[in-house]
Amino acid sequence: MRKLSTLKLLFASILLIFTGVYLLYYLGVHNTYIKTSRNNGYDGYDINLLEKPFLGIQTREESVFSSPFRVTLFTTFSQSQSGRFEIQRNTIRNWNQMKRSLGFNLVVFLNTSSNYSSDLLSDWGVIAYTPVMLRFGRPVLKEMYKAVMTKYDSHIYGYVNGDILFHGSKLKNTLRYIHDYCTRNHTDKYLIFGGRTELTFQNKKSTKILATGDDNEIEELYRQGKLGQLTALDYFFSSKTSFPWALFPPFVISVYSFDSWLMLYSNKAGVQSFDITNTTIAIHQRGPGKQKTKGYKAAEHFNNMLFYKSFRATGKMFSLACTKWKTISSTNGSISVERISNITFYTDFCIPKGPIIIPNDVIY
Repeated sequence: MRKLSTLKLLFASILLIFTGVYLLYYLGVHNTYIKTSRNNGYDGYDINLLEKPFLGIQTREESVFSSPFRVTLFTTFSQSQSGRFEIQRNTIRNWNQMKRSLGFNLVVFLNTSSNYSSDLLSDWGVIAYTPVMLRFGRPVLKEMYKAVMTKYDSHIYGYVNGDILFHGSKLKNTLRYIHDYCTRNHTDKYLIFGGRTELTFQNKKSTKILATGDDNEIEELYRQGKLGQLTALDYFFSSKTSFPWALFPPFVISVYSFDSWLMLYSNKAGVQSFDITNTTIAIHQRGPGKQKTKGYKAAEHFNNMLFYKSFRATGKMFSLACTKWKTISSTNGSISVERISNITFYTDFCIPKGPIIIPNDVIY
């Protein structure tokens, strides 16, 4: 009996030693794999994880590109509605901070005469409108993208409405993360959207003027505002090739429908749509409404015609709730991407029935 107990003890000891050796071997191999994966640009995560719904990949210190990460922002300003001039000057101050501290390219489309002093726009590229860029006296978005992409070499390009302020560092970190993430995962087609925080900057009695427009000031203003409507889409980011701007109809900006079309087209055509609201601060300077001139009404009618020739859609389809991915921020500040848990994404809730009919009668 004693001999049997000794044999059992010996067997258990051998089994324990074998298990320990195996664990040490496994951990050694696993750690070696992680280091190798990092060298290959996968941040130490199992490549198979990239196919799963939650992608907990931290922001890296360096981009997948050896050159600095370049962003070009472009917009247009009202040159006739004097009530909007101070709000637009706030935008210039804020964007100038992003130019000086983060190296953003800043571009504004204007008529030949400008209401802004040369010192405010000294860091900006100014592109004068050509006839092809205008309909009803208002800018055509696709022509603006084409002009900017031809003139500037950047990883990411973004049209932004002229009354939007950004926390520059958060914006750049988020755009850089998505660009690197899409590069790692061979995601060729994508478009980046996001929400805005509403804050009144101008009323009949006063106008809020930015002191510097730096990130600290923007963060303080952000705490005073509230999240705006999920269908209010004021900025769009892509690389030169991640969205087919050549196919985009000649929508006019600053009137309805062009932003909604972008969301619907992206989801219908398989362009990956990202919502960066959670990791970006974008403040809408609420102020005077747009002057609805004869040209405005004609442009509005034109945009609606383009939109309803392309889709039969409802308002819920072009909400940020219908983006496919969203960025999230962890407690330590790292950024990751998560597939939005929307069980109705592939139903009529987010994607309209039937083909996309581009208004030049080409069907996709």
